[in-house]
Parts: sequence; structure tokens; C-alpha cells
Amino acid sequence: MAGRVRPASDLVDERPDIGAIWSRVDVDRAIDALANADDAGVAMEVLAAARWQDDPGAGVIDAVAALAAAGEPSGVIADRVGLSVRQLHRRSLDAFGYGTKTLVRILRMQRAVALTRSGTAPASAAAAAGYADQAHLSRDVRALAGIPLGELLR
Repeated sequence: MAGRVRPASDLVDERPDIGAIWSRVDVDRAIDALANADDAGVAMEVLAAARWQDDPGAGVIDAVAALAAAGEPSGVIADRVGLSVRQLHRRSLDAFGYGTKTLVRILRMQRAVALTRSGTAPASAAAAAGYADQAHLSRDVRALAGIPLGELLR
């Protein structure tokens, strides 16, 4: 499948038409696959995986995502994937829509929210995810999600 037309950083806070991201040929393939699928969610996962495998830089981005999920700082991630911090930032903007530091924050917040949803007390979830305290988690949730933690959990 052909690559994206626009980098993810161009799409932050937008709801673009799929044609702004995929080529017409790819959109037609997706429509056909979805029309013939028993499960649209599974079909979309297959389509996304196929696009990802066609991307020559996908291995680096997979490693970046895994290291960010582990909470590694940008400098460590850059060293481990063999990029300068600046190159890492540019690739992160293209792949995720934001820089590596923001990706690390988002993944940390998601870990804490998932722990809280599974029954862990918010203060314990915050500590387990790497926050200084529950207030730090609450500030990050408001900054990243735009809503208070309690509202996000509902």
C-alpha cells in the first residue's frame, strides 16, 4: 500500500477525510475490505498492519513506541534506536503527531488510567505508572485529555 499523504503532526486536533491520509487506491481497497468483512474492527486492524509493514521506518517507530511505553526519556530512546534527538523528534511528529516526550507522557497517563479502571486506587496507580503523586497524575490528565481524571474514568 502507498504511504501517507500527510504526516500525523499535520492532523493533530483534526478529523480529516481518509483521502487526506491515504491514496485513492488505498481508500478503495479499504472500502472493499470493510464491505466484505464479517468484523469491521478486525478488517481495520488488518489494513493498518499491512500499511505499517509497508513502511520502511516502521521498525524504528515500533522500537520508539516500546521504549516510550517503558517510560524511557527521549535521549535514551534516541540512543537506543540510533537517531539524534532531533531526528527522533521529527520521526515522532510524523508517526504519532507529537514529539517523543509527549508520547511518553501519554503512555504513562494511559497506564495510570488503565490501572485505576482495573480497581487500583488512583494514588497507587499514579505511583505505579511513575508519577510523583496523585496530584501529578491529575494535572497530566487535565493537560493531555482536557478533562479531570474523575470525568475521564467515567
